Amino acid sequence: MTSNQNIEIKSILKTTSLKHILNLFSRFAECAVTLLDNKGKPITSTETQCEICNLIKNTEQEDYCTKLENEAIKKARESGDYQLIRCHPGIGQILIPLFYEGNYMGILISGKILIKIDGLETNEYTKHLEVPEEMKEQINKVIHHSVLYTEEKIKAAAELLLVVFTQICEKEIKNAELKEMNKRKIHGKREIIAKAKKFIQENFIKDIKLADAAREVALSNYYFSHLFKRETSTSFIEYLTQVRIEKAKELLSTTEMEVINIAFYVGYNDANYFSHVFRKATGFSPKDFRQQLKITS
Repeated sequence: MTSNQNIEIKSILKTTSLKHILNLFSRFAECAVTLLDNKGKPITSTETQCEICNLIKNTEQEDYCTKLENEAIKKARESGDYQLIRCHPGIGQILIPLFYEGNYMGILISGKILIKIDGLETNEYTKHLEVPEEMKEQINKVIHHSVLYTEEKIKAAAELLLVVFTQICEKEIKNAELKEMNKRKIHGKREIIAKAKKFIQENFIKDIKLADAAREVALSNYYFSHLFKRETSTSFIEYLTQVRIEKAKELLSTTEMEVINIAFYVGYNDANYFSHVFRKATGFSPKDFRQQLKITS
């Protein structure tokens, strides 16, 4: 992705309003919040810092927490859902993946936070921490003056941040649209969409990505994705899949080509995956689809 194509994600994640909201949330929730971009690089951290994190620096406990955090980041990105990790009983972090129109933008990490555990007193939270006793006493003092959260409140906080982030995205994307339209003096959105569709129809056999189509019409990835979805009511990948499946149906109907060859011909390198996509789109496997045509003809 070029620097020009990446302008919207930078403007969204670095926008002053988002930083301000994260700082307000951090002060209200009394916990640190860190924002990473889609490459895992820190964009901003709140004024409120994590006292527990500062205490366990350069210890085995810090290494353990870092390992859990990295695993949770990967899981959050793959699942699209927030992750609540517990470094130890009652002490944890919440990781909120940020997506906009199917594009992974980055992730918010909030914590350490204290999680209420029924039947366990807060002075027992540090019992199994792999740190010196003196450090446990310091951590217990932090815990004593910290807010205790239930999982329900944590989930509500995650949903609130997602709503705010989506609103900011819509605002920033709209601003980016106006700037880009003014810069290039584009007046015909239909022509842009028609050109993009033609590119897809002529290149579906290749391993084309959204970035390729965006480059073809000289737009950034995020603006093109937003414009294509708004103008066609379908995403780039959904339209590409439709084109490929229609061509596959045509080949199944008019030729005796083997399914594996049809898969390659319409842009899929994995015949099993092609069959999965075809079944999802038509309700039939490619072989069953061909058989149904023979029965009805």
